[in-house]
Amino acid sequence: RNAVISSVKSAPMAASGTVQSNLKNFSPGKRVAHDPRSTAALGRLVNSTRRKLLRDSIPPGIDLDGSEGPMIRLAESLSLKCLIQRHNDPADQFHLDEHQTVCLGFQFKNKVRYMCLSSPHLLNNLARGVNCGWQTFVHADAAYNWCQKDVGVLGYGMNSMGSHYNPVSLSLVNSESKQSMTTAWRHTVSGVFNLYQQVKICSDEECGFCRQLTEQIELPHGRLWRNLLDSHAGRAHYYPVDKPGSDHTKSWYSVAKEEFGPDIPVQQCANHAGPIAFKKRSFRKYFDKEENYLWFHQSIARIFQAPTMAIASLIQTNLVFELLQRGEPRASQWFDETWTGEYGNYTLASAGYVGNNRSAGIESGWKYMRRDTIGSAGSNMRIGLDIFVPLLTKYISNLSEKHAAKVLHPVSGIHMFPSVPSITSALWSAVQKFDVTRILLSYAEGSNTVKDSWDEVLHYFYDAHKPEREISAPLSITELIKQFHAENRTIGFARSAIRGINLPSSALIQHLRRKYNIKGSNPEEIETLEEYIRPVRVAYMDLFNRTDEWNTTYRSKDLDFCLDVMESF
Repeated sequence: RNAVISSVKSAPMAASGTVQSNLKNFSPGKRVAHDPRSTAALGRLVNSTRRKLLRDSIPPGIDLDGSEGPMIRLAESLSLKCLIQRHNDPADQFHLDEHQTVCLGFQFKNKVRYMCLSSPHLLNNLARGVNCGWQTFVHADAAYNWCQKDVGVLGYGMNSMGSHYNPVSLSLVNSESKQSMTTAWRHTVSGVFNLYQQVKICSDEECGFCRQLTEQIELPHGRLWRNLLDSHAGRAHYYPVDKPGSDHTKSWYSVAKEEFGPDIPVQQCANHAGPIAFKKRSFRKYFDKEENYLWFHQSIARIFQAPTMAIASLIQTNLVFELLQRGEPRASQWFDETWTGEYGNYTLASAGYVGNNRSAGIESGWKYMRRDTIGSAGSNMRIGLDIFVPLLTKYISNLSEKHAAKVLHPVSGIHMFPSVPSITSALWSAVQKFDVTRILLSYAEGSNTVKDSWDEVLHYFYDAHKPEREISAPLSITELIKQFHAENRTIGFARSAIRGINLPSSALIQHLRRKYNIKGSNPEEIETLEEYIRPVRVAYMDLFNRTDEWNTTYRSKDLDFCLDVMESF
């Protein structure tokens, strides 16, 4: 009996036959014997457990049947505004829980199905996004096939360092329209500002809800969020966003331009321009020849790695001309109008420090949400709205608790996004393997003084890099830097005086070593590598930097050549 109940709680919508099969799939020694003659009793236990689970997920006295009246009563009972009033009432013993599912806005009328849900902890991800000090990167996406055909779930979330997705709100919507996305975003933002502008912090030290509010505004951690709350923008419930991201949804593009300013760079999802579109053959209709269609996707996969916006823009333009030269005028016009210019922000260059050029975080969130609600990840199973909504409210509460454990700082005890990178063993290992030859073959862009100072640094790194004895191994990059600072050495120019440091890629160096049989790093071998790299660097500077000192002209419309040069540095 306990095994059946646990199985239903983990997958509420699993059929009784599935639960019965799961009893046999436990590890040896924990398998549950089941008498086939009690199948009917098992089915009754599954149904009763499911009904109790759904009933416990919503406030008592509300009997959902899919009609508008009970849905309105449910939304009103979860209203954040009402719950804040109860929390502030000294005569009421109620304390709002930081993981309780709350309703930020709703409408159930004339076939409109809309309800914006979150929790105080998840709403605070907007505050954490400001306090971390990095760019605020907001993701938006919608998913369907949960319940009724005309009802989907719209999600908003924040990125934190390492491109981690942090959910903020989930909304029932009829469609991924501009109106529904605008309404859900405004309700979400108003929700977090209401927490800080309307809640009276209680004196109960055990109140996790109030503790999460104070930790986001106390110094020194909460300085940036408190400044926003005290500003005109905060009083007007305006949340500044540096990079709004989505999956190339034109509705979100319009919302972002209106909500965050006409010059905001809207980040598009590279997966929807590349792997997903290729798998579905979504763009094949624009091409006349199959070989050009395959070449296009191979080129797009390389364009994703563009390191700067200038390079991304140039190569996207080259792709437009290349398609014309290959006899694909329809594909050229389509790509020019859909994936370039303002719609061309799907490369690593446009993602920013905490963002990414893919919507993988929120997309994977839908997979796990489907698993934890209707229990059919990867299928198109639908359930009734009266069943799905209780499961959704329970899911949000559970999601909030799990997320709180992920962002809890082990030392300060504050729920926060990281402000500095976390040095993992994998990252440290990758840094240790950095090829110092790349620094020895680097080039500084700037004045002659800058170049002379950089050459001095290179001489030091080369001398320190050489083994003193035959059995000694060259120092790693971290050991070199440590030794550089231990000797109180400095680089003889300010960061503002330099335009950039140009490093050849590991792939280019390895290619040249194999091609010309260069195995070591003595002065002659470094000079030989430099001779072979110099013309490629000239091409890179001429194509992408357009500086006065580089006068060579290359075939700027030869896309493969441009991509080869881009990937060399």
